[in-house]
Amino acid sequence: MTDVLNSDSEGRLRASSRFVGLFQADDVADERILHFILRGLMRTTSGQAYAASFVPQVGLHQGEHIELRHRVSALPADIQREIEHELGVIDLSKTGPRVIKTRKIGSLRVTSASIASQYDINLGSIILVHTARLSHRALSMWLNIFEGLISFRKEARALGHHRLLLGLDRSQRQALDQSIGEIVNSAIHPHKTIIFVLDEGEIFRASYISGVPPSALEQAGLHVGKGKNLVSLAYDTREAQTAGEITNEPSDPKSYISTGMETYAVRHGYASCMVSPVFNDEQCYCLIVCFFRRPNAVSVVEHHIVSSMARLLSDYYRLWYRNYEIEKSYAQADEVLRQVRQLLLIVDVLHDAAEDLATARAQIGMLNPKTDAEQETLKIAKAILDSLITATTHFKSFYRRREERDVVERMSWLRTPFRPDRVSPFSIVSEIERKYKNQLGQNRILLTNACKRDFSFWGVQQCVKRSIDNAVKNSIYQLQQKSHVHREIRISLEVEEGRQVAAVPAYTARTIAIEIADNGPGISPDLLATVRQRYVSHRGGMGLGVPIMEAACETHGGSLNLSSVWGKGFEVTLRFRELAGGS
Repeated sequence: MTDVLNSDSEGRLRASSRFVGLFQADDVADERILHFILRGLMRTTSGQAYAASFVPQVGLHQGEHIELRHRVSALPADIQREIEHELGVIDLSKTGPRVIKTRKIGSLRVTSASIASQYDINLGSIILVHTARLSHRALSMWLNIFEGLISFRKEARALGHHRLLLGLDRSQRQALDQSIGEIVNSAIHPHKTIIFVLDEGEIFRASYISGVPPSALEQAGLHVGKGKNLVSLAYDTREAQTAGEITNEPSDPKSYISTGMETYAVRHGYASCMVSPVFNDEQCYCLIVCFFRRPNAVSVVEHHIVSSMARLLSDYYRLWYRNYEIEKSYAQADEVLRQVRQLLLIVDVLHDAAEDLATARAQIGMLNPKTDAEQETLKIAKAILDSLITATTHFKSFYRRREERDVVERMSWLRTPFRPDRVSPFSIVSEIERKYKNQLGQNRILLTNACKRDFSFWGVQQCVKRSIDNAVKNSIYQLQQKSHVHREIRISLEVEEGRQVAAVPAYTARTIAIEIADNGPGISPDLLATVRQRYVSHRGGMGLGVPIMEAACETHGGSLNLSSVWGKGFEVTLRFRELAGGS
């Protein structure tokens, strides 16, 4: 189709193209720049009129064949016929060196020149009708400037869209292709942009078609099979491929390389295309296909623009896939950690309940039922307790055999929290004292809270509380075995002011040492060496009490110290480094 742009007496352009408004125009279109150049040449050569047949590269008429005419209708009939003849013989499908020729008709000179050379493709030709002499060298210089300018404008337009890629944030691959397709289509400005992705069935399927909503992609049915075609060639060689004069009936079928999309191209009037792969060393992410209605081959400028954008997209897709894999791993890790937390909760419950279950079973066994109803009730209670004790034993055995238990426990216990708590040792000990009030009273045990009432530090409240609780519970058990009258548990703390280590920014310079000491029988040296081992218990528990205390200290960058004098007492020292980041 040929669109005609006429100018009025003042040189203003009037467009009659039906494609006006289809694309957003730049402030100054290519045809207007050419119009200014031709007007300038007319003034320097006593010009009478000019005409041009041209394919703009930037602006409203980008890619459309248009004609510029100024005062042609006022020329003699024979010169008008000459102009029509020169414009009619233009072959935009061929490239070649610039051709300038001048022919004198009566008192007027008619100079024609092709717009080619620098831009690598034939964009059209111009015709000047003038009376004064026109230097071919000067005309060639002006056309070179024009060609260089539109090349620069086309590349600058594309570069202006590169920054848009940095703002993309799409979690789904198809949505990512849609966003990238819109940017590429605006940057390169072909008549149609398509992004193909190779699926598992060795079929290239369109994940983006400019002007087609995502919901209609399947209905469009555009796909290319893997085989002897331009799309597959670009995918296999990792090199951009171009094709001109696309047709369903090639004159030489043996030398013609099918694009794989001939039917689609011919139906929509596309005459040439470029296929550019987006790839890295490991994989080809997608193929960008740009269709043009002009029959000439894709220019070196457009080839350079698409290739540079493909390289940029390669890095973007690589980072996107890397981020996708990380997010996927995080999601899987979160699910595993959720299940682990459930298991650890069961472990903690069983650890606390195991002793109580065994005690309750023993106490029920000492009861003497007096009626059949009581006997039946006790029988049911014994069966329930026996089942719970058996389940506890089996779970303990199962959990001990898990090869990954160390990793699992550290995932839960050794996590440094994002927001530390304000921890008050005095308040924690007071709460624990209320918790074990009955046991302390029944066994005549004195618990002394020697922690400073107004002291607090940044840490993990639950870790500190659980550690002190385990230590107090162990001391109560040890003191129950001692026969003398005076039984005491003393809890105190010391604050050590050290030097802040720059390489370890997670902690402050303070270390809090909490000491839990009792005057029970203590632990023999041979058993003291085994109490840190997980699932090893010397009193029928789960064997996790000391490991939990040790893990809590390690969470705070501290340590656990155990000491015992056989027959005189046992001492636990919990060392917590204060966590940084509190406010």
